[in-house]
Amino acid sequence: MDGIDALLHPHGAPIDAALATVDEVAHAMERKWGVGRLERLVEPDLAAKFVSAQEKLNKAIGTNDVAEVVKRAEIMRRGWVALDAAAEAAGASSLPEGTWTTEFKGQHYTVVLEGIDALSVASRAPDPSKVVTMHELLVAWTSFSGLDMLTQAKLQFPGAEMTEILDTRGASLNDDVPF
Repeated sequence: MDGIDALLHPHGAPIDAALATVDEVAHAMERKWGVGRLERLVEPDLAAKFVSAQEKLNKAIGTNDVAEVVKRAEIMRRGWVALDAAAEAAGASSLPEGTWTTEFKGQHYTVVLEGIDALSVASRAPDPSKVVTMHELLVAWTSFSGLDMLTQAKLQFPGAEMTEILDTRGASLNDDVPF
């Protein structure tokens, strides 16, 4: 595999196709329950089986074994469905509509569309400080001093994404202090 195909399918097209089916179910479950939350809502033995299945899938991906990845991907897909069913059977409540969870730089964050849902979501979150409202994000966004420049860049390059904020010297604001 070479060129653009290698970029589009880093593991190979058959493996990527198998993983796409798992990803679709995983994203649906994470939208419904939150990132990393569903595993905590079920019995420990089911959660342990699910994590074991994840590890086996990752190992199969690492060996680039198409047949094993396809097999493990189907097991993971069924695992997500089983976790969902078990959480619902246990009476667990899913996240309110308009609540999104994501991982950023190794941390799990939850964005709540309506401020009225923030307290309920934060009370169930592993780290309530990582639950923010859409209003808070917009306050931070509109307070960003480079907003005019970013707006112009997005007008010139639709779909562009801000990935880092640099200080006026071009240095990352996330760099270690040099002393």
